[in-house]
Amino acid sequence: MNDDGKLFAGFAILEPSAGETHAAIEKTRVAIMVAATKTTNRKQYPKRRRLSLRVAVAATLLVSASLSWLTFTNDRLAMAEVIHQLIQANSLRCVSEGMAPNEKWFKIREFIYDREHGFVDQTYERNFVIRKEIDDGKHHWIQRQNNEVVTRGEGRDVARQLEKLLNPLGTDKKFQPDPSKDQVIDGIQCRYFFAIYDGNEQLTPQRVLLWIDDSNQLRRVMYEARIESKWVIAGRTNVEYDIDIDTSMFKPDFGNDAKVVDLNHLFDNMFPFDEAVHSEEHSGYILAVHELKRLSDFEYYLLISFRPTEETRRKLALSPGESPGSLRGGMRYEQKELPGTSQSEVALPLASAIADGVQVAAYLCNLSGIDAERIERARPQLVLFAHSRLWKEVKAISQVTLDVPLPDEKTPLQDVVRSTYDMIAMLESVPMEELYLVDEQEERVFVDREHFGGGYSETQREHRPRPSEVSFDTFFEHVQTSPSRQKKQITFVEQE
Repeated sequence: MNDDGKLFAGFAILEPSAGETHAAIEKTRVAIMVAATKTTNRKQYPKRRRLSLRVAVAATLLVSASLSWLTFTNDRLAMAEVIHQLIQANSLRCVSEGMAPNEKWFKIREFIYDREHGFVDQTYERNFVIRKEIDDGKHHWIQRQNNEVVTRGEGRDVARQLEKLLNPLGTDKKFQPDPSKDQVIDGIQCRYFFAIYDGNEQLTPQRVLLWIDDSNQLRRVMYEARIESKWVIAGRTNVEYDIDIDTSMFKPDFGNDAKVVDLNHLFDNMFPFDEAVHSEEHSGYILAVHELKRLSDFEYYLLISFRPTEETRRKLALSPGESPGSLRGGMRYEQKELPGTSQSEVALPLASAIADGVQVAAYLCNLSGIDAERIERARPQLVLFAHSRLWKEVKAISQVTLDVPLPDEKTPLQDVVRSTYDMIAMLESVPMEELYLVDEQEERVFVDREHFGGGYSETQREHRPRPSEVSFDTFFEHVQTSPSRQKKQITFVEQE
């Protein structure tokens, strides 16, 4: 949140619209949180304030060089060739540093690459490693500080990892040369390039400075932010090539107490769609109902998974952490034959989790209205948001109505809420792309911080606690008294 009270990234509503969902996902994936925004009054901040802004911007701009894809045309710079040169090196080390208020440098991230063995990517906070990634070309492991769970996934493309490291904003700004600022770095003559970004409502204006040697190898990146009409140094990244490396660091060894979870197949194993109660395909995605339980004559519980088909996965070629699309609850309205009578079936979200492009969501669905009849079939209407790369083939937003018979046996509400709460609690120790319970009576706002690219992104969760943040008794009480569930069924009585 900036001084004007504006949020930069996060989910602030229970069921966002398609535009809001896309914006939140994109901001969470690529936007680095900036505490300093454009100012119009130079006297607004004293010197101490400028220093604190410098620290905030350092956490924001480090390794956020918005490098474009690199060819040399008319001395303008784009970064494909630089990335290519990076991965052709036998070995290299990228060290990202921020500048503290006392103008001393401190390490934020270190990336070590060996062409034969893979890469190690470590994020630091107060000189301690808080996140470590190891990739040997076949598997990719992630370990977080104070977490005994280690995730293992498929090996990642090192070029993509470096692009994420050096270009988290993903822009294509061209870098202009300025020979007057060429300099010698580590005894090597380097050419100077720069690019200026005007900024917007979320990002302060930025200037990124590059030094490239005669072999087109990146040697240094400097990051600056425009504060009070002055360019202030925020951070830098230095690159060393052909370094000596202890190759044992590429072998995952997390200790005997670590529990390794196969993230790629986590939900495929927990919720196999071929064992689902019901499954169907829409717009290149598979919707599978894993649990369907009657709670009363007018309410039922739905546990559903949403994932792209194998063909859709191939088309999207998703990068790690990229959302393939999403599924949200909706409302089905039905006009009855008798004038003045109608009913609506609403899917109220109870919990959601996303990992490796598979979303699992729990809903409480209830029927209300005049002359409402006992539910015999579950017919919830859900909203499918397709990935933008599929919009030429399918609708961006689709309404999907399921039609599945309900069992006659009734299950207590507490049982399904308990099982949902326990499921989310079990997954909380595993790094997830999305994980929360839905509690519309929860007044606290929770903040998630994800470090990457030398900076971090922040996502705010409103009405979306996790089990570690709310007890089951409190959560169940809120579910029972939820205003959205208090709609009463009204039976029409014909007048004689």
